[in-house]
Amino acid sequence: MADARLTDEDYEMLASFRFALRKFIAFSEAAARRDGLTPRQHQALLGIRAMQGQGLRGTAKRLHKRVLGRPLSYRRR
Repeated sequence: MADARLTDEDYEMLASFRFALRKFIAFSEAAARRDGLTPRQHQALLGIRAMQGQGLRGTAKRLHKRVLGRPLSYRRR
């Protein structure tokens, strides 16, 4: 098994990536709000559009997984 220890350079690269990702998310959320959407609504619209572009049949389950990154769970009341 390969040695999984990270170097100082690896940590610097990861920190830079996370910083850029946080900046992008903040920009995206602000743009959604400026257009009258919640960030989650914006993500749902992006997910729907992406599924159409890939020729995928959109289902609530597939969309939920794309937007939230986890499968849809149903709760019985």
